[in-house]
Amino acid sequence: MLAAPLLVVGEDSISAGEFRYAYRKNGALGKSDSVQPTLDSFLESYIGFRLKVCQAKALRLDTVAKFQQEYREYWEYQFAPLLLDTAERERRCREAYGRMLEEVDASHILISTEGGEAKAYEKALALRLRARSDAEFARLAREHSADPSAGTNGGHLGYFGAFRMVYPFEQAAFATKVGQVSKPVKTKFGYHLIRVHKRRKARGRMLVSHIMMLAPEGMDPKQREGLRKRLEGVRKELDEGANFEELVEKYSQDPTSKKKQGELPWVVTGRYPREFEDACFRLKKDGDYSGVVTSHFGFHIIKRLKLEEVPSYAESRGDILSQLQQNGVILEGSGNYRELARRRLGCRLQHDNLLAFSLKFGPARKGQKVEEKMVSWLRRQMTFARVDGRRLRLKELVRRMAAENADAGEWSFEAIKKLAWRMVDERADALLMERMLRQEPNLPYLLREFYNGLLFFSVSERELWNAESDNDEVLQKLYDSRPREKDFEAMRSELRMEYEQEKEKEWLQELRDKFRVTVYERELEALRQELEEGDEQ
Repeated sequence: MLAAPLLVVGEDSISAGEFRYAYRKNGALGKSDSVQPTLDSFLESYIGFRLKVCQAKALRLDTVAKFQQEYREYWEYQFAPLLLDTAERERRCREAYGRMLEEVDASHILISTEGGEAKAYEKALALRLRARSDAEFARLAREHSADPSAGTNGGHLGYFGAFRMVYPFEQAAFATKVGQVSKPVKTKFGYHLIRVHKRRKARGRMLVSHIMMLAPEGMDPKQREGLRKRLEGVRKELDEGANFEELVEKYSQDPTSKKKQGELPWVVTGRYPREFEDACFRLKKDGDYSGVVTSHFGFHIIKRLKLEEVPSYAESRGDILSQLQQNGVILEGSGNYRELARRRLGCRLQHDNLLAFSLKFGPARKGQKVEEKMVSWLRRQMTFARVDGRRLRLKELVRRMAAENADAGEWSFEAIKKLAWRMVDERADALLMERMLRQEPNLPYLLREFYNGLLFFSVSERELWNAESDNDEVLQKLYDSRPREKDFEAMRSELRMEYEQEKEKEWLQELRDKFRVTVYERELEALRQELEEGDEQ
């Protein structure tokens, strides 16, 4: 028997568990000595939130392709860890750590896929055969690469380490031997050929501060030379015992680092201009200063503050997992999320049965009652697929075909197979949900929170934020109706906020009139008591 809801808004029923989850997630606990006003005020705002979600559903915003794709991506992200067993996840972490211990000096040629993937792949293969030396590779990069910088640098990327490039590119670069060219590598940018020039031990990361003279490359040469000489004078002051941090305050033209006594974010290979990074790592000990270093930003004097070697695997593992997830690696494996799910659950179609079924009944039009003429044949309980060892029977497929009769066209074998895979994937998702719930009971609340949050954003953007709040005429009327403490432009933001707040009140009242809201007091009081008892413990 299902537990009674705590709240019903429109057609949406909200249990005490879901409301408690939202209440705790929004940090409402601990904000007041008394639970009652906090709980009641949160309930009021939560009802407003759910009313807007109901309106979004009434407008069918949950059927928009962009919404469904964004929600699906989030769903897959939550379930991805379940698809990789411990050994597989460990193997990938170890591989990534191995790449963290090295840095690769490489060049690339990028072939755009705008003219078609097959054509781009063929071109990449043809260029690979011609790239027999570093010089030839650079010439081909200048002539053929879709990377705009290749015209000047011949495709040379310099040294880079782990997690500095898109993941497929990184994998290929580290797997390619010095002096060789990779096979064409597909990324979201197109196909790449990668030539590896050198490899070296990773230098770790260094914390530095600097004094900088801004001198971009397009600056007049005489002005640029003047700034360089000026910074050489600053370097002499350091030699004479001046305080580095005081000189930062006096001379540095980097406004961001100047606020932190010249300190920059960690220097790692591939983050800063190559000449700047090399100068940093030439400094032998903490407190050492460089000479004047030239980069395309200008001139620098660098002070070494701290050097950290690559941490141990145990120390790095958490960061590695995070980086892999950010790069979508958990979803890749030998394919995408869907392929991983099918493989992990042993999903397979029984093609012989599907083909026999298609040959016997495929000519049926989607508008016909296909299930009626199949009943006797289906009594043999033939299956069309297996998921996690469980059978999916043909009669289920027939019922689904009958439900989708609205579409025109014949049920070809390909159409039947496509529908069969869709049913397999739905069953796999349901099984994954069951397994995930054993590990994370709050998962349905988390997924629903994201789902409703997307709808809330979409409907608010449509009905409120993109409404008339930027309309000068609307804002002018509001401005004219109140004392004029400032001119119109100075008050524009304040007027827009006031207008949106008033419009939101009116909108919420319209939604309350449109959708039924029921609060079940007995369940609310039980939750209130539970929270009070929890506070006392």
